[in-house]
Amino acid sequence: MRDRRRTTTLSLLLVVSVAWLSAAVPLIWTQRYYWWDDTVNGAFGQWYHTGMMLRSGTLPMLEPSTWSSGNLFAEGQWGQYNPLIWLISLGATLVEHVGLYVTIVKFIAIAFGAVGTYLLARHLGARNELAILAGFTAPFSGFTTYFDAPSWVTGLFAWSLIPWVWYLLRRASLDGKNPLPAFVSAYLVVTIGYVHGTIALIFVLVGLLTFACVEKNRRSFLTTLGVGILSGLVALAVYLPSVLTASVTNRSTTRIAMDQFMTLDLSGIGMSGIPTALPQVVSWWWGGFTAAVPMAYIVWAVPLLAFVDLSLVSRVLRQKLDVVVALGLFFVFLMLPTVMGPLRYPSRMMPYLALTAILLIAVLLSLARATEITYRRLFVAWGLAAFGAFLAWAQAPNMYKAHVASFLLVALATAVLFTLWKASGRRKPYIGQGSAAVVAVVALTSLAALVLQHAIIRAPAWPDQGLPATISGFQKQLPGAVNDTLVVGDPQKVIDEPGLWDETLQANTWYANPASVLNRYQLVGFSAFNATLCLEYLGGTCPELLRDLFKVRDQTGMSLVDEIRIDTIQIIKGDVPRRLWAEVPDGWHIVQDGDLTQTWVRDVPLGPAGGVVWASPGVTVSESARTNTSVTFTVDALPQSGDRTVAFSRLSWPGYSTSAGRIGEPVDSFLLAVDLPAESVGEEVTVTFRPPGWTVQLACIALALGGAALWSGWAAWTRRRHGPEHTSRGRNSRVGV
Repeated sequence: MRDRRRTTTLSLLLVVSVAWLSAAVPLIWTQRYYWWDDTVNGAFGQWYHTGMMLRSGTLPMLEPSTWSSGNLFAEGQWGQYNPLIWLISLGATLVEHVGLYVTIVKFIAIAFGAVGTYLLARHLGARNELAILAGFTAPFSGFTTYFDAPSWVTGLFAWSLIPWVWYLLRRASLDGKNPLPAFVSAYLVVTIGYVHGTIALIFVLVGLLTFACVEKNRRSFLTTLGVGILSGLVALAVYLPSVLTASVTNRSTTRIAMDQFMTLDLSGIGMSGIPTALPQVVSWWWGGFTAAVPMAYIVWAVPLLAFVDLSLVSRVLRQKLDVVVALGLFFVFLMLPTVMGPLRYPSRMMPYLALTAILLIAVLLSLARATEITYRRLFVAWGLAAFGAFLAWAQAPNMYKAHVASFLLVALATAVLFTLWKASGRRKPYIGQGSAAVVAVVALTSLAALVLQHAIIRAPAWPDQGLPATISGFQKQLPGAVNDTLVVGDPQKVIDEPGLWDETLQANTWYANPASVLNRYQLVGFSAFNATLCLEYLGGTCPELLRDLFKVRDQTGMSLVDEIRIDTIQIIKGDVPRRLWAEVPDGWHIVQDGDLTQTWVRDVPLGPAGGVVWASPGVTVSESARTNTSVTFTVDALPQSGDRTVAFSRLSWPGYSTSAGRIGEPVDSFLLAVDLPAESVGEEVTVTFRPPGWTVQLACIALALGGAALWSGWAAWTRRRHGPEHTSRGRNSRVGV
């Protein structure tokens, strides 16, 4: 037992060390590799803002001044229910070099996923050195390496937790361990808000439920089902606001279509063992039909399946049916149309397919490896590698040197492992120096594959936008801003201008700036508002908005800039034609005229947004109080007939209620409106926002947490009273399912 613990400890240290060494490989060529694209534009600002709110004793819910980006529960990926996100967010407010901080956070997530994969592989029956192989390689599939790790960090976080959920679920359902750790890990996956991670969790649960049904294991089935139900309650709480808000957002579509964007085909899967293979994928981020990065790469060890005894495979697969079912579900999802209602890019499931495939390779090589390692099997392995290299060459012939190098690396590693395994056939397999040699080959080959990848393809698919990597670098822009600010133009159109980020910012990086800027990152958006302001998801606008801001609106008779209570306008000179900003409108003045931007401020400020902005003729009200989620006013006068409408400088999100009257149709297509009853003169009226389904959300979270606590307590009490043998009897329990 002591030797086994020592082996496990050393293996875990090795897995973490090699994972961190592997994660450092991209930094050799691209020092900002993990401070990239949506991590900078989206996640960092969310963390920083959440951390500042937590330090003030609150959590963000709704922010009227950021308009289309301000419904944070509907946005879905702010992690308001997730303590790990809270911890990361607090940390983001305590450091100066946030680029380095984010890189460290990602290194921890990568190592965490590697350790979880190792433990899961061991629980599935993989031999130690092959579980180490799984731990080394699973975090570095092509999609994770070139998409999730540098940019889509919520995807990285969700992926790093899935092996732990799976491992802890197996321990709870098959070994009779306490279900609380399994629920906690599932809770963390769901509350990240990354829907593909939640879908992956569902597929893991379905795999384990199927396994329990086939094995007729009552305890396993009920344990897995219990964790699934509790996780489902949490998922309902997390995703309900987005679903109930969808009707007014850019994600309201129910269309199912294939637009060819970010979808993989079978040829891509066929070359998944070649580190430099570029599959056929169309995207906005590169031209042509060939991906710019090896997003279909799974692991160099795919050809090692040639050493598996096919006569043993069916028996092993029956014993590991949860892995087989999950693999099948991940593959089917990967082949779905690219637009499934609000869901896009089924290729986002690639990291989970890679995880499951790597686990299966480790398990099959452990439990179904041929007892006689022949040269014929070596030639088959080389043939598999050659076929993958051929597919890679056919898709990108200009990269033939890279594909030859990849093939030679895989072929050499295969030959060395063949030699070790063939020699081990004369002794007890996988012991002593032979086992250490296998680990060494696996580690060196995995590192070499990454070095080869990044020596050739050094950066993610997106260009580095060069945004600051320190807090102070985000705080010098817009020094003269007053109240709410709107940036007109799109920084992306002048991204190559030197000094751009000294004068302006984009998306959620504005959260680290003292100014209150409307142009934030948005996942869902308010469609009518976005159309009116021609607002893009990173916050850029069309140049014509500067002209349209001062046009009179149909319903209120006010200008758009007055309706949304903007007191500061920053103009991106390189994107907005000079004729539109050559003359400053009456009531405004220039406070800053830089090389790349010009900033106007009102002579008499009106903002910030959130309060009463307009009332229909004959209606008089006096605003008395305002918060981000409520407005209180007194009704002073109302007409006896006709409209009795009050409009507010906030979006008409689903979820508003009023203490008098009713929520009316949006004014000028997006402003929140309240229709007052004639008898409300003299009354104090409060308009309040809560995410739609708020009571249901709180009830679901309470039921899930309370249910998990009671179940965990009962399981612990049962184990103490009856002993550990009682809780593990479920392995042999039978249920007719």
